[in-house]
Amino acid sequence: MSIQEKLKIMKDNQETQRKRKHAENKDKSRKRAKVAMDNRHRNDPTHRVNQSMKAQICRSLKTGNDLSWQEYVGYTLAELRAHLESLWRIRMSWNNYGSEIGKWVMAHHITGIHYFYASKHAKDFKEFWSLDNMYPEWREIIVKKQSKIE
Repeated sequence: MSIQEKLKIMKDNQETQRKRKHAENKDKSRKRAKVAMDNRHRNDPTHRVNQSMKAQICRSLKTGNDLSWQEYVGYTLAELRAHLESLWRIRMSWNNYGSEIGKWVMAHHITGIHYFYASKHAKDFKEFWSLDNMYPEWREIIVKKQSKIE
């Protein structure tokens, strides 16, 4: 047996072990992630405000309701829709907007880790949620970018 064949077998064994450990620890990993997210939500005001804002805007984009966020950002739902539509790539439409893989989401050129605020009235909040900082992006691309950051 050649060295290349032995290396391939070793690599295959390592990959099989990695997949088995991942499957065995999936529930533990999910619980750890939930605890970490709960702690972040409880202790990080910027994250808490962002989650609230994101939920309100997403609901508005899908239903046209819950427009209370407009007073904090200085633009309307119609202006946000027009802005996002002007930046759509091929195959993007309102029919495939959402957080699942294969759909597009609203992304930020400058990510939230560069902004710190505890209120929707803060200057950083307005900059982060400005139209100039937002663009449509495919969900899988955002997931890849996030995994590189972590």
